[in-house]
Amino acid sequence: MTRLGYRPQLDGIRGIAILGVLLVHVFHVPSGGGLGVDLFFVLSGFLITALLLQEWQENGTISLTAFYRRRVLRLFPALLAMLAVVTVFVGACWIGGAMSGAGARWMVVGILSGGLYVQNLIRAVGGPDSIAPIVGHLWSLSAEEQFYIVWPGALVFALRRRFTPRAIVAIAAIAALVVMGRRVELTLTGASYPRIFFSPDTHSDPILLGCALGAAYVYGLVPNWKPRTWSIVGVAAFVTVIECMLFMPLDHNRFLFGLPLFEAASGALVLSVVMSEQAVMSRVLRGWGPKSLGRISYGLYVWHTIPVALAVAAGYQFVGVPLSIAVALLSYRYIEQPFLRRKRRPSREPSRVPLGAGAMPAGAPAR
Repeated sequence: MTRLGYRPQLDGIRGIAILGVLLVHVFHVPSGGGLGVDLFFVLSGFLITALLLQEWQENGTISLTAFYRRRVLRLFPALLAMLAVVTVFVGACWIGGAMSGAGARWMVVGILSGGLYVQNLIRAVGGPDSIAPIVGHLWSLSAEEQFYIVWPGALVFALRRRFTPRAIVAIAAIAALVVMGRRVELTLTGASYPRIFFSPDTHSDPILLGCALGAAYVYGLVPNWKPRTWSIVGVAAFVTVIECMLFMPLDHNRFLFGLPLFEAASGALVLSVVMSEQAVMSRVLRGWGPKSLGRISYGLYVWHTIPVALAVAAGYQFVGVPLSIAVALLSYRYIEQPFLRRKRRPSREPSRVPLGAGAMPAGAPAR
C-alpha cells in the first residue's frame, strides 16, 4: 500500500483553484475561473477516499462518527461565523428600512439553505436568482457534503463485502461516467443551465473521479513511472487546467466537452504531484505562494463574497482580492485554527463501524 502523508503541493492545487474562483468573482474574468470548484471536488474526493481507506487498513474499521466529527470541526466554524455576519447585516438593513421584506426573505433563504447544505438543490430548481449572490457560492459546499453523506457508507459496505481494490475503483469510475452521461442527456434535451449545473445527478462526477483516483493510488494501481514521465504528465495537465480556467466559456458546451476534459486534467495533475516529489509541478505547487494560498483556501472561499461586495460598493473593486485574503487570514487564525486543533485530537468515544477482521490487508496512506 502507498502512504500519502501531508503533501504541500496539494495545498498548492487548492491555491490555484481558489485563485480562479476569487478572480472570476471580483473581476468576472477569467471566463472559466469557476472551474476552480471542480478542481476542489476532484482533490476532495481523492483525499477523503485515501483517508477512509487508510483508517480501514490501519484499524480494520472505519469510524463514521469520527469522520463526521472531523467534517464538522473543519467546516462549521468559518461557515457559521460568515452566516452570522450576513444575518446581522440583513437584520440591521431590514430594521433600518434599507431592505424590503421581500429582499430580507430572499437573503434568509440563501442563509438557511447554505447552513443546511441544500443550496444546490434550491438553485437547481429555482434558477440563478433564487439565492442572493453574497451567499450563492455556498452551493458547492452543499454538493460536497451531500456526497459525503453517501460515499463513506458506500465505501464501508464495499469493504465489508470484501470488494477487491479494482472493483472499488471501477465502481467510483463507472458512477462518474453515469453522471457524465446524465449531464449530456439533459444538455441535449434542452434542460436549463441551473438544472444541469447545480443538481447532484449531473455534477458529482468530479468528486467521484477523485474517489476512483484516491482508491487507485492507495492500492498501488497507478503506474509507477519515472519522475521525468510524471513531470511531462503534470505539466501537460497543469497547462490544460489553466487554459480551461482562462478560456472555457460559460455555456452548454462546457457540459458536453469542457467538464470531462477539465476533470481528466485535474485528476492527472493530482496524481502527478503525489506520485513523484521530484516532478516539475510538485516543486512548483509546493512553493510558498500556491501553498500559502491553499492553506487558507476554505476560509477564503467562504468569506470572500463579503469583502468583494464591500469593495465593489465602495468603488474600489481592485482591493477585493487583498481584502478577501486578509479576512481569510483572520478567519484561519482566530476561527478555524482553534477547531482544527480539536479536530486532530481523537474523539473520546470513537464509535466505530465494525467491518470484519481480515477482510482486506492492512496498510494504507495517510493524508
